[in-house]
Amino acid sequence: MGEKKKQRLAEAEAAKTLATIADTPPHGDEATEAAAVPPTAESVPTHPEELRASVTLRIGDKISLSATARATPAGLVASALIVTAAMVPLIWITRRR
Repeated sequence: MGEKKKQRLAEAEAAKTLATIADTPPHGDEATEAAAVPPTAESVPTHPEELRASVTLRIGDKISLSATARATPAGLVASALIVTAAMVPLIWITRRR
């Protein structure tokens, strides 16, 4: 086997090892430290068609409210189905009276 081929094999093996190390979860103190930090909106992977909204409301100098929302098209469809499933029986009951 040629020297260049050996070097390429060694580099490929090193790259594979580094990829494996990057994919493994941390051990020991690092694992507890990572688990203690709650995920934030920025750290959560986003959906390509995700809808985002944020509002900040200030009342005077001391009161400040801020809210953020995220939704996907599938979540909006599921919400519409749940509302429909709840409203249809209510409408049916009120019309019977």
